[in-house]
Amino acid sequence: MNFQHEFNSLITTSVSEEPEKLVKKLCRCLEELGIKLYAVVDHERDMEAHQVYSYPAFTIVFGNPRIGSKLLKQLPLAAIDIPLRISIIKSQSGEGSKVIFRDMEHLFVDYIKEVKELRHWAQEVNGILTRLVEKCVETNQ
Repeated sequence: MNFQHEFNSLITTSVSEEPEKLVKKLCRCLEELGIKLYAVVDHERDMEAHQVYSYPAFTIVFGNPRIGSKLLKQLPLAAIDIPLRISIIKSQSGEGSKVIFRDMEHLFVDYIKEVKELRHWAQEVNGILTRLVEKCVETNQ
């Protein structure tokens, strides 16, 4: 699977599955890993309900309270950036999906200046998110 950076702060990859199916798989993978699923935002449904332009797009909001606790203990202001999110949008080609998540090192750049150890944590979270997407797509196709 090919992950790439976009706009410096986003990590993306393209997959052949349609957004709706991929969202269900990612949610199932999160639950199997014991990661708390807070919400799934269906942007298209919400926009259609207001009769405005809509596009197939979802945001999955999730986190691990134990890890979040460690972060907030060191830097309470980081609460604005947790829980984590992964977005799934319809590929611009019309087939498949694009998976998007924030590069934690970029997101936490200001926090890392204050708490140097967060660089390692941010890199670790990037790895976890990458492996989560890879595992879910590969094992559930």
